[in-house]
Amino acid sequence: ALVLTYQEHLGVTYLTLSEDPSPRIIIHNRCPVSLLLKENIKDTPRFDVYCKRVPADSSVHHELYHQVTSYPDCKTRDLLPSILLKVISTEEITNEWSDFVDINNQGTQIIFLTGFGYVYVDIAHQCGTIVITLAPEGRPGHQINLNRAQEQSLVFQMFVSQLSLAVYDDITNPRTSSELVRFTLDNVYLHMVPVASYLRPLSHEFHGETTSDLQQFYTLQIFCGDLQLDNQLYNKSNFHFPVLLCQGEKNESAQWTKVYNLMVSNKDLEEYSENSFLKLRFTLSEEQNLLFHVNDLSFEMKPARLYVEDTFVYYIKTLFETYLPDSRGICHSTKANAVNQILPERVRQHANALLSPVKLRKLVIQPVSLLVSIHASLKLYIASDHTPLSFSVFERGPIFTTARQLIHALAMHYAAGALFRAGWVVGSLEILGSPASLVRSIGNGIADFFRLPYEGLTRGPGAFVSGVSRGTTSFVKHISKGTLTSITNLATSLARNMDRLSLDEEHYNRQEEWRRQLPENLGEGLRQGLSRLGISLLGYQ
Repeated sequence: ALVLTYQEHLGVTYLTLSEDPSPRIIIHNRCPVSLLLKENIKDTPRFDVYCKRVPADSSVHHELYHQVTSYPDCKTRDLLPSILLKVISTEEITNEWSDFVDINNQGTQIIFLTGFGYVYVDIAHQCGTIVITLAPEGRPGHQINLNRAQEQSLVFQMFVSQLSLAVYDDITNPRTSSELVRFTLDNVYLHMVPVASYLRPLSHEFHGETTSDLQQFYTLQIFCGDLQLDNQLYNKSNFHFPVLLCQGEKNESAQWTKVYNLMVSNKDLEEYSENSFLKLRFTLSEEQNLLFHVNDLSFEMKPARLYVEDTFVYYIKTLFETYLPDSRGICHSTKANAVNQILPERVRQHANALLSPVKLRKLVIQPVSLLVSIHASLKLYIASDHTPLSFSVFERGPIFTTARQLIHALAMHYAAGALFRAGWVVGSLEILGSPASLVRSIGNGIADFFRLPYEGLTRGPGAFVSGVSRGTTSFVKHISKGTLTSITNLATSLARNMDRLSLDEEHYNRQEEWRRQLPENLGEGLRQGLSRLGISLLGYQ
């Protein structure tokens, strides 16, 4: 199979002809007659579309007009048009087209071809390629044992109690190594087993012919009990957040002790799945040389907290840029070899991206809920703490697109979700007193004030009295907490902006260092608050 790509770069048109590593459709014709294949095009095509000739007892590749015009779009649900078949007509006989053949679903269909008879059409989806096998009725075949693949299957299980990945800086100061960030995973469980549902039985017409092409599918599940990304520079610099990413509410009652024996039942597996903070599920197909191809991918994560600070992001970005080699030397070497290159590097990279697309039968990212805190130190200090952001499910499939197009679809999906919650983002600004947080806290208190007594009323008088007490306590706690937090955020934001306007770097650093000293109890908090208030008033005067 060959593929032709068309690109324009600096006013020059480039046509590249390469071998296609990812053919869209492969047709195996086991019939003794040559056939014609036609696509059921509903809209008016933009260019001439011809029928595909499939010689007798041979295999050919094909790409539908719909696939050519839609590549590399990443659509939510891309249904392929149906196809029609017929025996090639002669001068004496004009044959008719068969009924429609659905190629979106795997399975075996039976059609009647005028001038030949009944034909079995087997549809299989393998690694982004649709394999269509045509066999005449009554063709003898050898029975095969589909369980043979299961006898050679692979079962893999692994449990890791804790896994840490740290990034160190050994270049800035060669004498001492400085840790930048640390990524920690707790209770990671990997479970890989064969998938029996993918081993669909074949029609007897294809037995003995597709045995070698029968693929073994596996399900790889990865469960993670907890995840945290720490800022290890928090104690060495004036960064605001010691943690960058963590779980929203930890389940302290989750039990992971049973996993150590690695012999788990389906019930235990479901329990681990419920207690996990992060879940990944892959459907893999076994290729040659023990290589695996990802067919399906599913991602699910419980509510999490995300902390972003622009000064930390800029610092890490600048630091990582110093680790990269000098780009000027690379440019000189590239220019020296440009004479020997037929294609510019950019054209070559783009052509390789088109030739090696992302192929997935299905990609699902379950709804994500985040509490986002953002601190931006621009000309004006702007902060938004614990802004609730909820994103809907992201589902695509089948996917046959470039990596850039898939990333663009992901970015547009989550950017749209963030725009829908723009009101909460503005309402969570500290410089406004975080009115959204105040409203949310008061709403939770009012909900508990009515919900807890009602739940106690259904269980008896004693539970009703206890519910009234707990509901009132929660109501007072949420209102007082929301009010004090709103006032504190407003005062902190104004104080930080005043410190920046003072143009006194020493005073600003001293104030930031004081803010990082969290009180251990109520008395310590009152003492710190009153002392800072007095110093601020004296400094203002």
